Amino acid sequence: MLLRLCVVAVLMIPSPSYGGSLLEPCLPCHKKSGEPVKTDVTPLIGSQNTFYLTEVLKDYATGKRPTEVAAHRQIPPHQQAAYAAHFAQQRWVSPWQPVEQKRAERGKSLVKGCERCHREGGRVQFDENPRLAGQRMAYLRLRLHQFRTAGKIPPQPEKMRNFIGELNDEQIEDVVHFYANNR
Repeated sequence: MLLRLCVVAVLMIPSPSYGGSLLEPCLPCHKKSGEPVKTDVTPLIGSQNTFYLTEVLKDYATGKRPTEVAAHRQIPPHQQAAYAAHFAQQRWVSPWQPVEQKRAERGKSLVKGCERCHREGGRVQFDENPRLAGQRMAYLRLRLHQFRTAGKIPPQPEKMRNFIGELNDEQIEDVVHFYANNR
């Protein structure tokens, strides 16, 4: 409870960079709940774990993780944990998506290697692993293709890159349907 109050207090402090609350730079793309406001490729970030979100923000700021969103690079390092803590405390809200059950079933047979880190169908999160279950399909599709494409690979374990590199486009689509189905 005390941590939640501290995070809320920090997020209420006006930011000289943006003129409003610290969440202001996030609001064009993410609601305060972490649900996307914009395009299908904007991820759900509410309820992702604090460590993961903080690391992602650090990677954006240092250029280790590519981004086209200027706000990702402009969040000051001393405020990154407060942003992450706010979104981590939100409730996960999976959107309705047009999942094809046959594809989801095929995808289930393809994610055995993923289960070491993304357990229980992508619901379990460890420090460096995001929740995949119920994530937006277009975002999952984009990220999986980026992980597979040389030169555009965001930071990830080598084992993940090798595993995804073995999947063809149809198999990636099956994996997307599997994770989207596990709301």
